[in-house]
Amino acid sequence: MIRLEKVKKVYDDGFQALKDINLEFKEGEINVLIGPSGCGKTTTMKLLNRLNEPTDGTVYINEKDISQMDPVELRRQTGYVIQHIGLFPHMSIAENVGAVPTLLKWDKDKIDKRVDELLNLVNLDPETYKTRFPSELSGGQQQRIGVIRALAAEPPVILMDEPFSALDPISREQLQDELLRLQKEINKTFVFVTHDIDEALKIADQIILMQGGEVVQKGKPSEVLSNPENDFVVDFIGKHRLEENRNSIPNVDEVMMEKPLTISSSESLTNAYESMKQHGVNSLVVVDRGELKGQVSIFDVIDVGVYENKLVKEVLKPFEQVVEIGTSLKVVLDLMEKNNAANIPVMNNNQFAGMVTRGSVVELLASVYANSQREGA
Repeated sequence: MIRLEKVKKVYDDGFQALKDINLEFKEGEINVLIGPSGCGKTTTMKLLNRLNEPTDGTVYINEKDISQMDPVELRRQTGYVIQHIGLFPHMSIAENVGAVPTLLKWDKDKIDKRVDELLNLVNLDPETYKTRFPSELSGGQQQRIGVIRALAAEPPVILMDEPFSALDPISREQLQDELLRLQKEINKTFVFVTHDIDEALKIADQIILMQGGEVVQKGKPSEVLSNPENDFVVDFIGKHRLEENRNSIPNVDEVMMEKPLTISSSESLTNAYESMKQHGVNSLVVVDRGELKGQVSIFDVIDVGVYENKLVKEVLKPFEQVVEIGTSLKVVLDLMEKNNAANIPVMNNNQFAGMVTRGSVVELLASVYANSQREGA
């Protein structure tokens, strides 16, 4: 979705804010940039809507070099939420939320419908709040309006620059929960800047930890907690969090294979057989446009005998058990033992996300053991 290649940023006074940044922000994920003040996280984010221009390197969105795009058009296609909200004080809540659609010349009925839809999305009754002004709302309510204003024109990318840091702890936690709930419904690509490691660990699909204009470590929260890259990462995360993680039971996100071999149900059994033979596996996951259909094994192919004219969908078998993202590994292991299953698929909003296998569990245990050995050395 978004890719930064060899990006550098040097200011006129010679300060190098970014040093050879290579990053990828996957579509439909919350990507969190974090690090100490001056590390380059906000500079990196502002490259994505051309509020900053790189000194060298290229930023791509959907494989398009954004330096070749009209910056005004780019910004209208990119949601932006900042720490101090930036609502227009003289405009009603409905006018604030509908600001970008109005600039894009949507018709009034469409804008009104979108405003109502978004207010309902964040549990603010349209009839109550549409005609109010920002000064009549609490800080948490204003921030909710800031978030849905960024969503109003249905942009694929939402940039959020420390959006919750000015709020009290209770409002902040509520809005973090709100963001996670929203993301399940809207499935946008978020780039979120924060200096709060607990916030990052809670909301991120991918954490990018920066120091001195460089990416020190990136990965899932579970990966960063399990395998901190160096002493800086350990100190920034905090040894107590690492210890808590070590003592906690992991979930499937840490264990699953994200890209197991798959095949479409409309493929021939000949192709299925050749794929299994080429990759040295005895089964394939059958997936059609993200929808899990089942699995086909080498034994299914052999049983068919002459399979040249047959399709995968004629012999595939559905999985007896599936689990959702976030499920405890203990639950999965119990299911594996109870059903004598070698693998269990992981789903995310009815879409196939990955596969927990006995091999992937062994890899996790080996990684934990190796880390323990290094720390004890």
